[in-house]
Amino acid sequence: MRITAVIATPIRVPRLTSMVATQGRIDASEFGVVRVETDAGITGWGESRWSADRVARRAVYAAYMNSKAWQDKRRAWYARWVTLTGSPPVCLVCGRRWSMRSGHLHHLTYQRLGAEEPEDLMPLCGRDHNRLHDVLDSSPSWRHLGREAATIGIISMLRRSERAARDRQDLAS
Repeated sequence: MRITAVIATPIRVPRLTSMVATQGRIDASEFGVVRVETDAGITGWGESRWSADRVARRAVYAAYMNSKAWQDKRRAWYARWVTLTGSPPVCLVCGRRWSMRSGHLHHLTYQRLGAEEPEDLMPLCGRDHNRLHDVLDSSPSWRHLGREAATIGIISMLRRSERAARDRQDLAS
């Protein structure tokens, strides 16, 4: 099953009383209602606390991730990796073999989304890609570094954690 459409509708709800914040006076709360459609005919609804701009950017991103252009980009990236290294890619955290079917490519930047350079993409297994985003998305400190620096730092942290877990397992056996 694949997502075929993401339709975001921003909603602005006036506040009963204004709030003053560092960015100025806030007279309304903004969030979005999101409808997701699949090729299996399933439609789901959700809400987002993201700004209308972020909801719209995520909709564009989701459509691209489900496009033929992205699949072609992944194939070209894979072929280039094998040509340059002489071996198939592996997850940069745990070392599991990366495949076209189950591997994830993490974007170091979204500045060239749709026209990514091979260096913009990092191979990760699904588990470690989710772990990376759990840290990145929940930590303003990491995000403050910028996406590329934060990604490299988080991957290093996850690799140390992975090694420590293996070392503990080796000691226990």
